Order: sequence, then C-alpha cells, then structure tokens
Amino acid sequence: MKNINNKKVQIDPIAEARKGKYFEQYSKEAKERIKLGVEIYNAREILSMSQQKLAKEAQTTQKVISKVENGDVNIGFALLNRIASVLNFSYKNWSSILDFNIPYNIVFVGSETTSNTVDRVKDNVLLHEAYNISTK
Repeated sequence: MKNINNKKVQIDPIAEARKGKYFEQYSKEAKERIKLGVEIYNAREILSMSQQKLAKEAQTTQKVISKVENGDVNIGFALLNRIASVLNFSYKNWSSILDFNIPYNIVFVGSETTSNTVDRVKDNVLLHEAYNISTK
C-alpha cells in the first residue's frame, strides 16, 4: 500500500507578487498615491472641511475625494490642481508628497565667519545641527 503525503504547501502571496516584473513600479505608484491621499486628508482636516465641501469647491464628487484620500485612484493634473488650490497647498505639502528638500538659508552670526566656515558647514554639519537655520 502506498503512503500518500497530503501536506499542503503554504505559498506567501506577497513573496510571489514581489517576483513579478512590475512589482517595484506598482509599489512605488501606490506609495505615491497614498502619500498624496494622506496629505490631502490632513490639509482638509486642518481646515475643518468635509469631503463634500472639498468636492463641491474642487468641482468633483465626494466619492472621488474619498478614493483620492484612500489612494485608490490616480488622479489627473487638472483635478489635483483644483484640490490643491482649494486646500491652499504650500511647498511644505508638496515636499512631503514629492520627497524634495525645502531650501534652507544658513545665517552665520559673529565676526569669525569666513569662506572656510561656510565650506566646513556644507561638508560636515547636518542642517538640523546648525544654528540659525531659516527657510526661504
């Protein structure tokens, strides 16, 4: 009599998906949509604005706003521009979505400031460690 082994193999669906040709691209796009959605949600909440009110002012529907905030839809530039205008997006909003750095001015105070000081700061000091940092 044959001994039949009926062990079931557990397959990790995420591990299998990572092997896919377009996994990295889809992952990156999803992350970007989620970051945008979170930023829109936070800006809307700061203004104490409902999804319905934002939708009306941005000339769209509440359902679209919900999908955007959940990262379920890739919106076009025209709608994004209308939403950003209603929410008064600033460079801080965009920098958190698009991963770019906010420009800084480093102000040196005192008589010992030389071009060597500036070069040393550029090479050796992180911005949050420097004194008298102000945004443009």
